[in-house]
Amino acid sequence: TRFFLKLYGHTKDPVTRKAAENTLLYLSDEAKLKDQGRFLGNYLMATEEFLNEPLHLLVMGPKDDPKAAALHQAALAYYAPHKILEWQDPKENPEITKTYPAFDHSVIYVCGTNRCSSPIADAGDLAAAIDDFLATTQPSP
Repeated sequence: TRFFLKLYGHTKDPVTRKAAENTLLYLSDEAKLKDQGRFLGNYLMATEEFLNEPLHLLVMGPKDDPKAAALHQAALAYYAPHKILEWQDPKENPEITKTYPAFDHSVIYVCGTNRCSSPIADAGDLAAAIDDFLATTQPSP
């Protein structure tokens, strides 16, 4: 189940999300969960991942740009257990600019379900920007 969810996070292929959903539905039968012990924790984590898409961080900039490298390092340092981190160079992959605007300097986008932040250019601002983004996109407990 969690494999299908990770795969969906990278590909956005609805078939993989449906496979995860079907697996969760199959496993949600009380008789199947009874006496599962540790497996129950995995089931609950998969359910959480299914209901809440992972944080998606996208660095846009050349691989040899120190500013892009600093943004990538800051994104790696941010603790989010199920984040997806990408590094795209618009010159190597011009198609990416159809979804994410490119600039004359490196930036990072913070994305969640159906929305992304404004581009962030300073690695020192990233953690606070992610916190702010999550505060406005995550449902309250």
